[in-house]
Amino acid sequence: MKIVIDGFGGDNAPDEVLKGAALAVKELGIDIAITGDEKILMERMKALLQAALPFGRLNPYQISGAAVPPEMFMGRREELNSILNPNGTHIIYGGRQLGKSALLYRAMGYWGVVISLLNQSSAEVPATICQELAQIHFFPEDPQCTDWDSLCTAIRERMSDEETPVHRLLLLLDEADAFTKSADSNLVIDQLLNLQAVTDNRFKFVLAGLHNVLRYSRQALDDNQSFIRLSPTCIKPLKYVEGSELLEKPLFYLGFRMQPEHVALISQILSTCNYYPGLIHYYAYHLIDNMAN
Repeated sequence: MKIVIDGFGGDNAPDEVLKGAALAVKELGIDIAITGDEKILMERMKALLQAALPFGRLNPYQISGAAVPPEMFMGRREELNSILNPNGTHIIYGGRQLGKSALLYRAMGYWGVVISLLNQSSAEVPATICQELAQIHFFPEDPQCTDWDSLCTAIRERMSDEETPVHRLLLLLDEADAFTKSADSNLVIDQLLNLQAVTDNRFKFVLAGLHNVLRYSRQALDDNQSFIRLSPTCIKPLKYVEGSELLEKPLFYLGFRMQPEHVALISQILSTCNYYPGLIHYYAYHLIDNMAN
């Protein structure tokens, strides 16, 4: 269960709200979402981290898991906006450790759900999506979708429910390589694009995977004109500014200051990590762990 808190409710907000939420997550292990002006909340959260982290033992970097906290998500603004835009990309692809899954989870924080399709064929996917949507209470109960027709119908009816309408749904399908290789995937894409059209772009889907996803979409163009609308986006290594921000900012909050003469060292670290965000996380995690020990 996720608890939603008004970030600007009560005295001394949002600072006291952020402190209390951080303490609740630490002590109780609960899932909390804070609402309010995102820009102000992120600025105050960074100020809180800067004041508190040097006096505690915490490693903000991750060496496992796809989702990263919002304050640790840096760069990728153009790609994120394209995913959120109904007329933007429907396919993101790239190698491992480039942050594709982290990008999807960041987009999920707006109006989406991330579902892994790892090693699942097209025929297996509808039941998985139905179960996941039921778990987040998009569906009041699992409609037991057994095929793509029943899934698309259930989503369309749920989004047009006059009593409790759902205004937006961003379906983010990660690890979609096996799905795109299925024989009927062309027909499925047509159904999803049609669902987006009949809901006036309130529904959107995005497929994410390795370069196989791109190769598939290019091959499918010869047989299916709908794929022209999918506009694939390649997720590339971070730019220098983005990579240095991911490396320096959390270290700064922890009390480690990079001086101007350390520019060459920063470049060396980023080059060693190939500017891959996943490898930067791995490097910085062990760097902090070694310094703490």
